[in-house]
Amino acid sequence: MIQRWVSIAAALAAFAAGCTGVTIDGPPEVEIGAGLYEFTPVAPGEPLSIDYLLQGGSVLYVALRIHNMQPRDAHVDATITFAVDGTVYAGPLAYTVTFKHRHGEWVYAGLPVEVVPDEVRGLSVIVDVDVTDRDGRFATDAMEVIPQ
Repeated sequence: MIQRWVSIAAALAAFAAGCTGVTIDGPPEVEIGAGLYEFTPVAPGEPLSIDYLLQGGSVLYVALRIHNMQPRDAHVDATITFAVDGTVYAGPLAYTVTFKHRHGEWVYAGLPVEVVPDEVRGLSVIVDVDVTDRDGRFATDAMEVIPQ
């Protein structure tokens, strides 16, 4: 009986340690997209909606998709710079996120980046993200977008 409880405890500990079923079979990658609830691919130079919050303020909702990385407790740094001169507009903004398994992919949607619409609307900005998973794997991506 005790051996059975030890086996169950070991299985629960392994699960809690993060057995996510993720296959790591290549270099770590992250892709930038848009979306509050789902990952929507964004082409370079494409407009990205500015969302206005009920309690005031406005944000760009960035979505991320990862490959060959652990999805739980990933550290994300996001920075926005003006494309014309490289001046940093916002960031680095630090987040700890858990990616969700949706449609066969690991995604995180709804990463808020606060903006002032009059300062960025219609201007080309670069969204840059760095993701480090809990095992230390690192991936980076940058995407030029135009807040609208």
